[in-house]
Amino acid sequence: MSNEEQNGNFAKPVLADVPLDGDGQTLHEGDRVFSHGFTDSVWVRHYGSLHKNEEFPNVSDWWIDYDDGEQCAVLDFAYVFKA
Repeated sequence: MSNEEQNGNFAKPVLADVPLDGDGQTLHEGDRVFSHGFTDSVWVRHYGSLHKNEEFPNVSDWWIDYDDGEQCAVLDFAYVFKA
């Protein structure tokens, strides 16, 4: 375990100001995006819109507001795709 882990100092991931999705397409604030997940043991796409994270910038620079009302910080754009 690293010193940072022992002290609870986890650095947020550094993401690009103009990120690329998992397919290499440029993403912008407000874009419709999707990620994959399981619902009732079925692999599905979860759709939402991409936003700059101004409320909790210490967590992530970007977040997704999903259509079902859920919200999630983007930690890796490799799992986010332009819809």
